[in-house]
Amino acid sequence: MTATIIVGGGIAGLALAHRLVRLDPDHDVKVVEASPRPGGVVRTQRAEGFVTEVGPETIVDDGSGLSGLIGDLGLTGNTIEPRPDVKRRFIVRHGHLVEVPTLPGAFLRSPLLPLSAKARLALEPLCRRGRDPEETLASFVTRRFGREVLEQLVDPFASGIFAGLPERMEMASCFPEVWKAEQDYGSVLRGMRRARKGRGRPRIIGFRGGNEDLVNALRRVLGDRLWLGRSVTGLHRAGAQWGVTVGGEVPIELTADRIVLGIPSYRAAELVRPHDAELARELDSIVFVSLASVFLAVPEPRVPDDVRGFGFLVPRREAKNSVLGVLYSSDLFEGRARAGYKLFRAMLGGARNPSALEATDDQLLIEVRETLHDLAGVEAEPMFCRVHRYERTLPQFEPGHQARMGRVRERLAGLPGLCLTGQSYEGSGVSTCIRNARALAEELGGAT
Repeated sequence: MTATIIVGGGIAGLALAHRLVRLDPDHDVKVVEASPRPGGVVRTQRAEGFVTEVGPETIVDDGSGLSGLIGDLGLTGNTIEPRPDVKRRFIVRHGHLVEVPTLPGAFLRSPLLPLSAKARLALEPLCRRGRDPEETLASFVTRRFGREVLEQLVDPFASGIFAGLPERMEMASCFPEVWKAEQDYGSVLRGMRRARKGRGRPRIIGFRGGNEDLVNALRRVLGDRLWLGRSVTGLHRAGAQWGVTVGGEVPIELTADRIVLGIPSYRAAELVRPHDAELARELDSIVFVSLASVFLAVPEPRVPDDVRGFGFLVPRREAKNSVLGVLYSSDLFEGRARAGYKLFRAMLGGARNPSALEATDDQLLIEVRETLHDLAGVEAEPMFCRVHRYERTLPQFEPGHQARMGRVRERLAGLPGLCLTGQSYEGSGVSTCIRNARALAEELGGAT
């Protein structure tokens, strides 16, 4: 019987364990998680009639693994989609919220970009392919679409999704499908149209009880395979197997055929350093940024009628403080706010504002209130507030990341039985972590 120990009970570790057991019910799988609860940042809180997500507000179901996991767990009927009337998204331009157009005709009429930038888009199919595998997102977008598109559209998107800076993001690592479209077809627009033929559009989903429903379902299935509140303090060879030291009042030694490190790369580096200092150096070199999340609720009658939709993003050139963007949380899914109130969630910090987390909760709240007042006309005193801080939470795939991952795979080949999974390596986001974890399970299952 094959034995696997997964270090880290975040969403990747849980999904990997679930798939391994699904492939082989006799597989001896243990998940060791330092926290008293699994799921990493995927956590839902309820207080004073409000439902807030500590981690991701929404999940993108791209059909590549999440749907299969949801089906396996019997959660298909528990998923929900945003309300139909909240598709409107906004970006700040000249100090005002401008709706992001979704149709070509609306795009041509939109004030989001000047006429010269719109005309520049028509030249995209004529641009030459890039040859630098480490090209940054900023360079790629400027080369193919122009500087205005970068600063007005892509910069806020990069901050809102990755909390990153386009000039520090490797295009091929952060947007592999877009990069591949250019390489295969010579045009992003042409390539993306062809790549999407025959594929369903990704869905944005949540869960009726909050996104932690997914974690709780995995927890129930895994049962006593999940060890909570126990830290792995050491990694060692045990003959042909691997062993881990699980800390506690009485440390425990566990052995297995395989160890999968599903923890952030900088934590994994600490465990592998005694076995391969160069691998540890590579893992340690992956940069992470920190974020803060501020929830606040105000009486709905005090919110202007046109403040409705998905939310808004703030380009760097429009920023007056460390707020990256604001989600209209109670518009997204029903039941997120108590009757008569509107719930907002602001994200602050990231690579753009690395010192944001040095501010007090009150200082962060002031920034969010100023932003909502200036951009959305929300003046009411909040009756509910919550602040969450995430230290070193999002990896930044800087230029050279793919080359680094090539070197990491080469080093791992010299340590058979040791594997890595999680958002540090091939992409962040719940769906991406689940897809990669399930793919690893198939690979490991075929190796038994």
